[in-house]
Amino acid sequence: MISYEVELSPEFAQQIEKLNAYDEIANRHLTSAIQGSVIGIQGLARVNAPVFQSRLRNSIQAEVKTGGAAVVGRVFSDITSPYPYPLTVELGRKPGKMPPPDALKRWVQLVIKPPAASVNGIAYLVARSIGRRGIKGKFFMKRAVESSKVRIGMLFREALDRIANEMAVD
Repeated sequence: MISYEVELSPEFAQQIEKLNAYDEIANRHLTSAIQGSVIGIQGLARVNAPVFQSRLRNSIQAEVKTGGAAVVGRVFSDITSPYPYPLTVELGRKPGKMPPPDALKRWVQLVIKPPAASVNGIAYLVARSIGRRGIKGKFFMKRAVESSKVRIGMLFREALDRIANEMAVD
């Protein structure tokens, strides 16, 4: 009977070990790139957000979630009530049905500063105007993402370089 034996070089065995560790290596470096990306977008979104008591700015959050091979980053506002304020500021509002005047009372008090007896009436007039003309979007999140594209590309190129370097056999 004829048999052959193949002996693998130590470098090949090292490369197999590196390949087996690829998921952990790639996940670590890509997670770092995503964290840097969302933190950068969060900072720019906060700067771009219109200031009204800083509530919107302070509500802008960044998070990174990992699960298996997936790494997901997101930047969002955690304001959810009494109405979709962050979404309205971002995208604007088309003319049509007027918003509830009660939702505008605090804004009227802080920005227009009328006598207390006039707040309800002015809130109604502002709501009616918004219903008729709508509101232009500020696109503070969109501008943050657009402004971050070059930096994000750089972060991911650096992450890929680090992955390649760590996968290389010495």
